[in-house]
Amino acid sequence: MVCALVYSCAKPEHILPNDKNTIADFYASLDGDGRNRQFNSRIVNDTVYVDVDYYYPIDSDNEVDLTKMLLRASLPTDAKISPSLEGYTDLTNPVHVTVTAGNGEQTNYVIVANKKGNTDVVTAKLTFEDGNGETQESDAIIIGRDINFSIVPGTVVNNPRITYSLNRHATGSITNGGSINLASPITFTVNSAGDAKTDYKV
Repeated sequence: MVCALVYSCAKPEHILPNDKNTIADFYASLDGDGRNRQFNSRIVNDTVYVDVDYYYPIDSDNEVDLTKMLLRASLPTDAKISPSLEGYTDLTNPVHVTVTAGNGEQTNYVIVANKKGNTDVVTAKLTFEDGNGETQESDAIIIGRDINFSIVPGTVVNNPRITYSLNRHATGSITNGGSINLASPITFTVNSAGDAKTDYKV
């Protein structure tokens, strides 16, 4: 009887609606593979840029179809996004969505697909002849957009040539296996599908 009286007098806990209405994370997947996170995004103010590879996998000839994208967003507790991201979304043009918090406050976003080819330099190697005329090689250390070759100070470097590997849809501004001038840093530009372009410093 005592327990019954205690519980009957307890006041229900009142939970205030959440006022958070921002997208914490956003990604996209392809038709038939919606469980995998294939394309990440960058959220800049009210714009969500979805970085989509022009081809997927990048070395294939399978051009990504922007009309059938599967989108996923991480939202605060009790927030909702409209229109719903269930099913396919066509990202050939910017898509406008609204995130509504539990208390009714809203934030508007624009989702934009940034469809570009891959411009990564996978490997690079410097080949040259030393002071004895012997062929030497140095594998590159690639950090971000810097392609660095480690050579012992004082080493004679004659006829330096660079070789590199890219995905098959990309091209480099220096002929693969071509001679380079190492007197000062040089710019190596990689171009790919979708007007993708990345400048590296060698």
